[in-house]
Amino acid sequence: MATMSVQIDEKVTLNGRDFGQTRSTTIDGINTIDTRVFVATSTEMDLIKFDLAAGNGQFIDGALKYLRISHLSGSDDLHVRVVGTDEEYAVLVPTGGSVVFFDQGMDATQTSTTPAVTADGTVSINFANINKISVVSDSADITAEYFVATS
Repeated sequence: MATMSVQIDEKVTLNGRDFGQTRSTTIDGINTIDTRVFVATSTEMDLIKFDLAAGNGQFIDGALKYLRISHLSGSDDLHVRVVGTDEEYAVLVPTGGSVVFFDQGMDATQTSTTPAVTADGTVSINFANINKISVVSDSADITAEYFVATS
């Protein structure tokens, strides 16, 4: 079992003032690492799945400790679709950007009559596990990678 360190380092100076920040965290209980460089095309593909057994691009449901998907090169944006059982959301990742998850929980419930919307217009948050993550580009091929750490 390993401990993983993650550091986010932001560097920016605006009007002569340094607004840079560094944030660090450690993640205990890492037993498995998987990394893959892939090409995303204009045809959406399932990249990562979560289920009862591990396999190529598939990880044990509930075991996710850390996941990063990074857009390495290409002129189009990388579209990352995160899918649960009855919900999904998408994230646009520009060239050089990344999307990071520190666990497998998600909630993307639409505002509707189910679930009930409160008087102030909010919906209660009910996290469920991500079932799969897929990727696609608008038209041009994109080189990207994922890094997954699980317990």
